[in-house]
Order: sequence, then structure tokens, then C-alpha cells
Amino acid sequence: MHNPYDQNLTIFFAKLNAMFGSFQLLCNQLNSFDNWYSQSLLKNGISPDLIRAGSCLLMQDVTEKPQSLCRNKYCVGKFEIKGDEYFKHLNDVKLREASWCISQAFEAFERFLNNTVILTHKLKPDCVTEKKKKKFEEKCKINSKDKKNYFVNFTNFTYRSNIKKINFLKKFSTTFKQNLDNNYSLRNFNDWFTFFSEIRHAIVHNEMVIKFNKFKWEKINPRFMDKYFPGNLSENGYLLHFESKHVRLNLESLLEFSFLIYKSVSYEFNYDIIGLK
Repeated sequence: MHNPYDQNLTIFFAKLNAMFGSFQLLCNQLNSFDNWYSQSLLKNGISPDLIRAGSCLLMQDVTEKPQSLCRNKYCVGKFEIKGDEYFKHLNDVKLREASWCISQAFEAFERFLNNTVILTHKLKPDCVTEKKKKKFEEKCKINSKDKKNYFVNFTNFTYRSNIKKINFLKKFSTTFKQNLDNNYSLRNFNDWFTFFSEIRHAIVHNEMVIKFNKFKWEKINPRFMDKYFPGNLSENGYLLHFESKHVRLNLESLLEFSFLIYKSVSYEFNYDIIGLK
């Protein structure tokens, strides 16, 4: 039987492969350039101390009337590195891109999860109680009248967090619930996803630092952190430090989690499962 969930899954798979491919391409280019540049300096007897790189941004005071056709622009700072700092900064660039790749992958998963929940409600409108529908229709009278986007608006209103969406899937599918922390990959998706959510927040909003008060750190397995979310303790919290292998592992874990969701909801409708090669 044709599976309407296929499209959502294949789009998500394509997005993550494109993200990781772009990240790998950048890292490979930076590594090649780093090696070539270092060898070239050594071969030609040039000291790394002579290396300089920098840039600056210019801004205009929009309240200042131009004295001529040429508007004044002002330098408000600069970026400058020299010597060995140049090569160190290349590693900082790779670290930042690794973090952003993981963050963007999480956001792509959020869209996949949301679209899956919306489609599930469209295919089985009675999967939620009339009480929840009535609450939505009473509180969101304008949106509830929009029949075309009813299930989109209902989902966004009823499940305002990823955890609520996942809890809905637990109730909807016993396959999903059973395999969350009891599967052949020996992965506890509950714990991993909880951390992943906080990692994404730390990357986007807190300069890659997880604050100490976010978790009970004494209960966390250090091997789990080293495997998925490596970092070091700092004054402000846990400073993340990803390498390419951690990006790959977390993105592949997202793929596995998404396929578990896809397969679980598909079973509930007896849909055919997409073939894996």
C-alpha cells in the first residue's frame, strides 16, 4: 500500500546528507589548505610569524546627513590574526561549523517530526480526544475556522514542544514506545534526544556552553557524553567541542530516530515500508 509518510522521510534524509556533505567538503578543503600552506612556508623558509589575515565591517550613521553623494561609513572594529593564531583559527572555524551542522540537523528533524504528527492527525482524525479538539477550537477560533490548515494549526497549538509530539507518538504507536530505549542499536533515544535538545539550545543561544543547572551532572555517564557530546568544564558550564566523527554519529542517530518514527506510524496504517539499500 502506498505510504504517504515516504515523502517526509526522503526529504529529511536528503537534507541531512546535504548538510553533512557540505560540512565534510569544507573540512577537507581547510585540512588540505592547512597542510599545503604549512609545507609551503617550511619549504621556502618563511616564518609563520609573517602571516597576517583580517577584515572589518563598515557601517553608516543613518541619522547623519550626507555631505555629498558619497556617504560616510565608519569602521567599528576589526578582526585580525597573525602567526600561529592563523592555523589555530582554522580549527576554530571547523569546530564552529561542526556545531552549526549539528544544530541545523536538529532543526531539520523538528520539521520532520512536526510534519509527521500533522500527517498522522490528517490520516486518523480520531487519534485525539474531542476534548482536545474542543479546547483548540474555543481558544483559537480564527485558526479553527481555517479548514485547509486545520490540522497544522491544531498540531501547533496542542503540541508546542518536541517532547509533547514524541509523547503523542508513544501513545499512538506501541512499536515506537517499545523501541525508544530497547532496540538492537542499544541506544536510549529518550536520554539522547533530551541531551540533543539542550545541545542545540547551547549552540544557538549560549556560545556552545551548557549551563550547570540544566542537568544533574553526577547522574550522567561520562562515556555517553564523550561519545556523543564531548566537551570540557569551564567557568560558565560545559563547553562543547565537536569533531567530524561526532557530527556523523549524531546525524546518523537522527536518521535512525526518524526512521523509527516513520516505521512505527506506518505500521499503524499497514503501509509499505520504504526499501533501504
